[in-house]
Order: sequence, then structure tokens, then C-alpha cells
Amino acid sequence: MSDSAVSEDDLQWEDCDCPICGASERKLAYRFSLAAYYCCAQCGLVYLSPRLEEACMLRLYRMESYFTGEQSLGYETYEQDEVVYRMTFERRLRAMEPFTSPGRLLDVGCGTGLFLDVAQRAGWEAFGLDASDYAVSTRSADLAGRIQTGTLESVDYGAGSFDVVTMFDSFEHVYHPAAFAKRVARILTPGGLAVVATPNYDSWMRRALGSRTVSFKIPEHVAYYTRETLATAVGESLEIIHTEPIGQYCTTDFVARRLAKLSPMLGSAFRFGVSTLGAKRWCPYVSSGSLLSILVRR
Repeated sequence: MSDSAVSEDDLQWEDCDCPICGASERKLAYRFSLAAYYCCAQCGLVYLSPRLEEACMLRLYRMESYFTGEQSLGYETYEQDEVVYRMTFERRLRAMEPFTSPGRLLDVGCGTGLFLDVAQRAGWEAFGLDASDYAVSTRSADLAGRIQTGTLESVDYGAGSFDVVTMFDSFEHVYHPAAFAKRVARILTPGGLAVVATPNYDSWMRRALGSRTVSFKIPEHVAYYTRETLATAVGESLEIIHTEPIGQYCTTDFVARRLAKLSPMLGSAFRFGVSTLGAKRWCPYVSSGSLLSILVRR
């Protein structure tokens, strides 16, 4: 689907109650120009309202510019930062190793399949699923039969098809978390694991930066979890057995851009320091305010 297929007039917004428990009582957490994040008075989930209707959001994910940085949402430099994405995925795979061994794996929200490459080199039989036609089409040749366009609702995987289902930076995009978790549990083998990396509302970064936290991405991030609210969201189907804070590898240019959003002077000072030290190729591992959770099928 081309970018021209979606215009602002096509985008429909909807007010919503809590995506976990359905409660309407809520407290304002942060207000932005288009929408606000609210904290559910019943279960504590922080969620976006109003939000784009799900069909509209799926159409935006399918646009090429979501991955090429040509619009305000999506990835700024996805293809240029491929090396650091791979480094981050390698580290996340190592974090999984104490809990499982190589088998059949499905990466939901796989993008162009970079994690599939990392997992396959480590001995996994890795498959991918993504809503973006553009992302999947870029790897359709070298990952033929391993990567598909669609969602867990639209692709019919058989029960018990996978030993592990990974969801890296995708669960916060899910509109119906309990139903989604049930679908994940269905395609896992008995004792199979789900691995979720998602922004953590309890992180020091969110507490320190407040509304400037980069994880407040509108309209994509429709929910903002803690360990407790994630456990509540998936509890009928999956059980959390481990959590840990995680970060990501970044280019110095990426760090400078993020710092500049907080303070242009801070971003400029960082760039000057990096240039002076000759460290432009340095790829630091930095806190992203995210949480890695290992969950087992009930």
C-alpha cells in the first residue's frame, strides 16, 4: 500500500475504556495535542484515549514511510540503524537462553526480519509475522516461507506450532491484550514461552522525564505497561516467570537526536564531545526504560 492511500481525512479516532478490564473510571496521566494517556482506576493500566480505530492504525503500519522516517510516526532511521538493531537482538536472545533452548520460534511484529537472522544463526528455526507489506516484501526472497504479512487474527497457525513466541516492542501496540495473549498461548507448545519487550511505565526514565519520555508515541502506543498490569492483561493465558529492565544499542547520532529533543544545547554538546573524541562509530548500550518479560503458557 502506498503512502498516498492514507490521508488524515481517512483516520478515525475513538474514545475507549480500559483495554484490560473495561472500566471507564480513569485518572489523567499525561495530555498531548491529539490524545491523552489515562490510568485505569480499577486495574492501573495506562492507556491511550482517544486512539485511532484499529483498522486505521493497521493501514498506517503498512505504509513504506513507517519504516523510512518520512513521517512523524514509525522509525526514524530503521534501515540505517540495522547494525545496532542486530546487536540489540543478539543481547535479547542471550537473555532468553537461561529459560529455553533452540526450537521453533515466531517473532510477532518482526519488521524486516532482523531478529529472524539473529535467531537462525543461533540455531533456531525462526519465523516472522508483521502487519507491514513493505517490511515483509523487503525480505520475501531470502526469508521465503519464513515471514508473512498479517496479524495473529488473520494468519492461521496451528495449535502448538511454536516453542517460543517473541514480541519485541510490539505488545504496546495491541488493542485487545487478553484476546491477543490467548492466541499466543494457543500456538505455543505445552510449557512454551512468550517473550515480551515493552516500555515500562514504572521505569526511572518515565519518572524522570515525564511527558518527554520517548515511549509516549501517539498514535502507535495504545497501552503502557508495568509488570503488574502486564500480568493482569495476559493472566488467563500466560504467566510471568521472569522480568528484567532492558535497553538497546544506539548510534551516537541516535543518542544525539534523542538528547536534542530534551534540550538542543544538550544534543549539540553531545555531538561535539563525540566528534572531539573521535567516537562517532561508538554504539553504546543505553537504558530504554523498557521491561523484558518471560512468560510461560498456562
